[in-house]
Amino acid sequence: EAWSDLMGHAQLIRIEPTGFTGASDPRADGAALGF
Repeated sequence: EAWSDLMGHAQLIRIEPTGFTGASDPRADGAALGF
């Protein structure tokens, strides 16, 4: 199996002076959300 969904998933919000960047593990059902 190339990957296992039993391992942890990650989401990220990077905050920089020029703006925000969001990323999400495509294997997960979640999303990186911020306000």
